[in-house]
Amino acid sequence: SIEQALGNNVPVFNVVSRSIIINGTQQQWETAVAVMDGKSSIIEVGSPSDSATTGSGEDCPICFCEADTPIQTSCKHTYCLECLEGYCRSAPSSTTSKNTNFSIKCQGGGGTCTTIFTLQELKGHVSSSAFDDLLKSSFEAHVQRHPDTFRYCPTPDCGHVYRCTPTGTTANSMGAATHTCPNCLERLCTSCHARHGDHTCAEYKDIASGGRAALEKLKRELDIRDCPKCTTPIEKTEGCNHMTCAGCRAHICWVCMEVFESSDPCYGHMNEVHGGIGLGLDYYPRIW
Repeated sequence: SIEQALGNNVPVFNVVSRSIIINGTQQQWETAVAVMDGKSSIIEVGSPSDSATTGSGEDCPICFCEADTPIQTSCKHTYCLECLEGYCRSAPSSTTSKNTNFSIKCQGGGGTCTTIFTLQELKGHVSSSAFDDLLKSSFEAHVQRHPDTFRYCPTPDCGHVYRCTPTGTTANSMGAATHTCPNCLERLCTSCHARHGDHTCAEYKDIASGGRAALEKLKRELDIRDCPKCTTPIEKTEGCNHMTCAGCRAHICWVCMEVFESSDPCYGHMNEVHGGIGLGLDYYPRIW
């Protein structure tokens, strides 16, 4: 009786679990319940009063044909059940901007209605599988619109979502910034979104850069400078302010880091511009 009332593809009979799964709308589910309760008088296949099996005489705003298995919305427009489900499933691809709220708008009245369907209304109209897809699309759109609040687990095909913490958050400030995905067990930082275990974000960035940050800090402390010509690091420990790069053999004024082809122009420059070659000074502070 249920199959006769709803069609061949709507009810699924599971003999093992002794259950009936209704892959249809809320109305079809209520019809199935009524059949099982013995209230067969409210569903009569082919009856003109059965809105699930007859046409409505009104055109569907999606296919522009007389609505088949008609569904009337709260704004009094009529859709084919199949067209409405297809429209709901295709709605995510029509939302091109991450700043656009995900919504299903009525296309009735030649596209002038634009009434936003609520999830509760759509739940009563479309099949359970279509509604599940709609909920998934709505959730995905919400995550995409709030990248500073939610992120997907980076593990391929995982699909789980975690809540972000502000940049710089540590385990001692706003709770542990390390998240363990309950699906794939991947551990990652909810602040910088990298997998760096017990290291801080700054430590990880330094490690990822090959220790570049630590090297730059050490160079500043020891006043190690890069050759302006070939970037070879140079450290001045004693002597005058004339330096010769060990890499490209360029002659450099340590005061202003100007490069010369030979030593004589370099000494002339230091005497003329800086008032001497700095002989006897172990360290000459940079002035540029």
